[in-house]
Amino acid sequence: MKKLFFIHIPLLVLLLHSCSENRLEVDTSDVDIEYKSKRFDRDLFTADFKNASSEYQRLSQEYPEFYPLYCEFVLRVGSADSLSTFKSLEGFTNDDFMHETYEAIQKVHAEKQIDEYDNQLEEAFKHYSYYFPDSIVPTVVYHHSGFNFGVISADSTIAIGLEWFLGKDNKVIGQLPFPAYRKAKMRPDYLAINAVKDWANHTYYQETDEMNLIEQMIYYGKIMYLVDAFAPTVEDSLKMNYTTPQIQWVETNEFKVWEQLANQKTLFEDKPFEVQKWFSDGPFTATLPHESPPMVGIWMGWQMVRDYMNRKDEVSIRQMLEIEDPQIFLNEYNPRK
Repeated sequence: MKKLFFIHIPLLVLLLHSCSENRLEVDTSDVDIEYKSKRFDRDLFTADFKNASSEYQRLSQEYPEFYPLYCEFVLRVGSADSLSTFKSLEGFTNDDFMHETYEAIQKVHAEKQIDEYDNQLEEAFKHYSYYFPDSIVPTVVYHHSGFNFGVISADSTIAIGLEWFLGKDNKVIGQLPFPAYRKAKMRPDYLAINAVKDWANHTYYQETDEMNLIEQMIYYGKIMYLVDAFAPTVEDSLKMNYTTPQIQWVETNEFKVWEQLANQKTLFEDKPFEVQKWFSDGPFTATLPHESPPMVGIWMGWQMVRDYMNRKDEVSIRQMLEIEDPQIFLNEYNPRK
């Protein structure tokens, strides 16, 4: 028998909540981390392929975790242990469009801009270390993925495909056969926060195949709350990759969306096709009006987890991540009208 969900929010709790401060704006001045970033894009595109053996040794030793990931997963050109695989990377660097993209990367992501990303990411990883002091702070590797992956997180590396953040009006982006809504999200100011989101997902990764709608909403809400914790001063619109009208739409229509969700059939929907409508990227959320932004299910789950954590000061982030029952979050949820 499916559990029934009830929303019960005492008035006193609401009043206390409205006066509370942001518990995530913590002091990280005493948090000491060793932040490092590297430019694999430049190391690869300036490699001396005439001396393939020595260059192969240099890159594989300089990037012990990322180089295999790049060869075998990002570009899928072969085993990282093979010298012939390294030689095949020359074809990638000599491809006209990929080389044009590399040149665009150097212009858009010049040293001053990279320094800005590094400052944002270092501060985010200070917050990460504040909450997870025993965890490894990853090395940031900037690279050219050939438009395969924007961000990939591994055990000790977070790899950022710089070409995904050239800006929708860049000449290179204009040549891509991507839909307009995807190009619109290829903004440089999304780079750092998208890396933070991917690392948050890496920190709390779970398979979602067997989750119903409300379970996935809470799961993604937990990840977004981690993003809040790691980047507490970043605007919600950037965290969701929303435009100003899109963030205004979800803020204005939260209660209406909840009314559509708040029945047993919808909340417990477990058909993958129907569930994914709430989380998939696109021009809008398929179950909602065309004026809506995409991924409203993530937004709603985020608000549920936020409400719970804002009213439960005694619950740590680690404890929140361990809560399995969605009812616990829904008991504290107050959809805004």
